[in-house]
Amino acid sequence: MVLGDPGYYERFGFVCDPGLRYGAAPPEYFQRLAFGAAIPKGEVAFHPGFDAR
Repeated sequence: MVLGDPGYYERFGFVCDPGLRYGAAPPEYFQRLAFGAAIPKGEVAFHPGFDAR
């Protein structure tokens, strides 16, 4: 998962997926890259170590 500019991350194979959510982030900026057949769905939570507050 990445939260960033779709124009940049699409070149690496990331796609927007309406089945994934991350808080109030605009869905088009939250993207995923699957490495297998299983595609995750639901609300995403990052480890507290990544909290910038």
